[in-house]
Amino acid sequence: MTSFNSMQGPPHRGVTLQALIPIRREPSESSEMVSQLLFGEKYQVLESREKWLQVLTEFDYYTGWIDRKVFVEVPSADTGTTSGYAVQCARIAEIAMPDGTILMTPAGSSLPDYNPQQHTVSVQGMRC
Repeated sequence: MTSFNSMQGPPHRGVTLQALIPIRREPSESSEMVSQLLFGEKYQVLESREKWLQVLTEFDYYTGWIDRKVFVEVPSADTGTTSGYAVQCARIAEIAMPDGTILMTPAGSSLPDYNPQQHTVSVQGMRC
């Protein structure tokens, strides 16, 4: 995984590897949460500020601000969008991450490269 702080130049695309990431109206913790990114969703970075990234979601084209600490770069070889992924219909599902942690994901989460036989997804080259 590549964090925003270690990259040269501005990032272009990110992917959500948390259950959800709040999207805020303004670049501030106290700003209204206007939407959220769900696990597996991809987004484009439009602008960068000290602690914040302005993003455009690829699923529903919503614009807002996320904390730059949660940024994970999409590999340049990955040209797919979230819209082609399977979408989780269960209210909550558990995804076992490669480091052994269990991530509880909400309904509507994107499931990249979902394998129904093995019940796995692939994000950032990791099979979960």
